[in-house]
Amino acid sequence: MALFVCLESGRFWFPAQAYLKRMPLYFYDVIVSYNSETDTFRARSPNNEWRMIGRNIEWDRLRSSPAENFSRKFYMSNKNDLKPGDHIEIQRRKRRECPYDWWYAIVGHLESCDENVNHCSCQQSDMLVVEFMQYQHWIGWRKTVLNRNVYEDQADSRLSWLGGIRKLDKEEEIERWKSLLN
Repeated sequence: MALFVCLESGRFWFPAQAYLKRMPLYFYDVIVSYNSETDTFRARSPNNEWRMIGRNIEWDRLRSSPAENFSRKFYMSNKNDLKPGDHIEIQRRKRRECPYDWWYAIVGHLESCDENVNHCSCQQSDMLVVEFMQYQHWIGWRKTVLNRNVYEDQADSRLSWLGGIRKLDKEEEIERWKSLLN
C-alpha cells in the first residue's frame, strides 16, 4: 500500500528510458515519477545532474531498458550476424565520459556493393555500414562505417562515440521506432 501511495503522489521515482519530442531521435536513461492528475510522467536525467528535463511525458514515450546493462557500460553483442536491412539500436554518446543513448538505425550496404541480394557480400566484410534513418540522405551524418571486429567505442563522422549494437528481432519494436520517425 505504501508503494502505491508513493507512486500516486509522485514521490516514487524509478528508472526508465525516455524519448522526448526532439531531434535527433533516441532513447536515453531517465528516472521518472507518475503524475496521477494528468496520467503522465516527469523525468530527470543523469546527464543533467538529475535536473528536470521533461514534464507531461506520455506513456508511449517511455520504455524499460531493452538491455541488461547500465547506460555507461558497453553492450556486448554479436555483430557478425548483422546483414543489410537489419533494424538495430546502437549505443551512442557525445564524449567517452558521458552515458550512452540508444539510437535507431538500419544496417546498410557497403559503397562497393551493387545491393543485389544474389551478389551481396556485405555480411562477410569486416566493415559494417550503419544508417541513421532520422537524417535525410544528403546529410553526412546519415551513414557511418564501423569495424565489426572492434568491441569497444568507435568514433563516427559526428565526432561522437558508437558502442554496442542490439539487433531488433521483434516487429513491435521496429514499428515503434518507425512510428516515432513519422
